[in-house]
Amino acid sequence: VTDKYKLVIVVESVADAWRLATAVPEITSINLGGIKAKEGSRQPVSQPARHYFWHAGCSYHGVEPLDEVRMKRHYIFASHGSFAAGIRQSVELILGAQPHLHALCAYVEENEDLTQQVDSLMASFTPQDELIVITDIFAGSVNNEFVRYLHRPDFHLLAGLNLPLVIEMLIAPPDEPVIQLINEALTNAREGMQYCNQTISSASCADKDF
Repeated sequence: VTDKYKLVIVVESVADAWRLATAVPEITSINLGGIKAKEGSRQPVSQPARHYFWHAGCSYHGVEPLDEVRMKRHYIFASHGSFAAGIRQSVELILGAQPHLHALCAYVEENEDLTQQVDSLMASFTPQDELIVITDIFAGSVNNEFVRYLHRPDFHLLAGLNLPLVIEMLIAPPDEPVIQLINEALTNAREGMQYCNQTISSASCADKDF
């Protein structure tokens, strides 16, 4: 309790604040305070931290509604076996908890139907959610199951799941257009794949020549 607020609730993300507000009718307004990019993100220095305020049923001039900043982009990692879960674990080890990451591990449980597994996961999202699905192998059985959803709005399917690709996407500015985000992440991830013997040898030779 402060001189300004009767109750202060600390939440982990904007999405959590939104879910809390929509679930509890007694909460009519939320002041999120300053929102800053995580350390290491590629937010332009020209964009200072902004304050966001939401009030039920109201719109204020010069103040952005919470709808505009509500996180709705989800990432799905999908693989043969537990590879997808391992990638998610590695990402969270590096970047911290990521509530919008989902892992689908196919063929882990005996007699589990992959089509039903994918359909069940896809049904858990709303039409407003933007989905970026990254599978392990292009044209593999897991990838093919998600191809069925290419008609869905705001659905993006990638193949070649790897840690640099995922991290590139997650540290990008949240307002970066999704197609630009994907293409830049793919380019940078490819550059990160190196045959170290040759790369280091070439760099050593270049240093000697210089």
